[in-house]
Amino acid sequence: MPRMRIAIVTRNGRHVGGAETYLSSVGRALCASGHDLALLHEVDVPADHAPLTIVDGIPRWCVADLGSRAAVNMLRQWAPDVIYAHGLADPAVEHAMLALAPVDRAAAHTDLAESYWKSGKNAEAKKQTLAALEIAPSYERAQDLLLKLVDGGRQ
Repeated sequence: MPRMRIAIVTRNGRHVGGAETYLSSVGRALCASGHDLALLHEVDVPADHAPLTIVDGIPRWCVADLGSRAAVNMLRQWAPDVIYAHGLADPAVEHAMLALAPVDRAAAHTDLAESYWKSGKNAEAKKQTLAALEIAPSYERAQDLLLKLVDGGRQ
């Protein structure tokens, strides 16, 4: 398998639940397979929780510290081959990831739709959900979200 540059992009740079444990495990396995990794996360709180550690020395950028434009530009300069996006909250950062490198596009559109939905932007959420379903018509998470949106947009 050819060596790849993989950016892990997630909400939090600290262990706050199972997602961070999962990303650490996946990241270590990818590194052990010879891939280069970088980490971009939106926030780095709470300070009393352990940092998300994949392997020492990988590039790491925090959107809250650098600003979204600077963080995304630094990731762009690192030039990932693929982005592993996992649970972003900011629709603007999620949208930037779609344009930056290949991702699971159906999941990325659904993640973006959920971010819009949670912030009350139901028209944008519906547009992104439909984009996900155009790519993967049987994607259950997008189907479920579309049903919620059609049912009055209740969370």
